[in-house]
Amino acid sequence: MTGGSRAAMTNTKFIEDCLTKNRDYLHRGIKAGASVPPDRLNLRPIRGEWSPAQVFRHLIMSNGMYEPLIVNGLAALPVDSSNQQVRQTFLGKLLSRQAGPGRFAPVPKQFIPPEEPLPETVVEEWALMQARFIEIVEGAHTKDLNKVFMRNPMFKDIRMNMADCFMLLTNHTQRHIEQIESRVATSC
Repeated sequence: MTGGSRAAMTNTKFIEDCLTKNRDYLHRGIKAGASVPPDRLNLRPIRGEWSPAQVFRHLIMSNGMYEPLIVNGLAALPVDSSNQQVRQTFLGKLLSRQAGPGRFAPVPKQFIPPEEPLPETVVEEWALMQARFIEIVEGAHTKDLNKVFMRNPMFKDIRMNMADCFMLLTNHTQRHIEQIESRVATSC
């Protein structure tokens, strides 16, 4: 389920893949947050880069913006047990790729974490949000992820389907969990 994958995927396979990845990111994020002493969670590895705590806050700020959109979108989706193939939109695929690992998309101002030190509870706050996202995805097994189009909360002219949203958040979380793991390793 990488952003560049071209293989067709059924709804069931797409959801299972999304769940597997997001459960792994939840585990890895909690483990990374717990592996660094609280007083070092706010240390920046290099001037100008975010600390592990700031990366967690960024995920809360950015991924959290999609949560109500996804919840409302899922409620509007029809039940569909045909297990059809998932089709992302062209722009949804593009955004998903840009949000993923190895990409360096500019960060919108409203998603830049604060400069002041963050409490160590930022890890728990992120973990709770990530667990909610996993629950939301679990509830999508019998939904047609291709049907309802919604406006991207950042780029109002871009319309996305639910598969786009799931892929965007999954890739974005992967990118930043890898960042956190790297920064925690250098701050210990």
